[in-house]
Amino acid sequence: MPQTLYLYQVIAISPNGEEMLYSNAVEAMISGEGGIVLELRPNPSQGSSWLVASYAGLPVQVVDVHGQVMWEGQTVVGNLELPADLSAGVYVVRVADRHLRWVKLR
Repeated sequence: MPQTLYLYQVIAISPNGEEMLYSNAVEAMISGEGGIVLELRPNPSQGSSWLVASYAGLPVQVVDVHGQVMWEGQTVVGNLELPADLSAGVYVVRVADRHLRWVKLR
């Protein structure tokens, strides 16, 4: 997530698992200047699917193969549940200027 401080540390474990070496912890922050990160999961789905976005407040549309908008919402911090009551089929999930293909099996 943008503007979040992360701590990284490498742990090396010997082949027999009895010894461990630890690196120094390193702090890193991902710049807010990066692009939007989006993920649909699960995809394909048997029912509900969730949109994970790196920014909140982005417009979301679920569009069927005929171009009809079936649902509209906005991204949130965390997971946004997409409508589970849509018929099985292939949909396009539009988020701002990005497009994701969503396959809904039932």
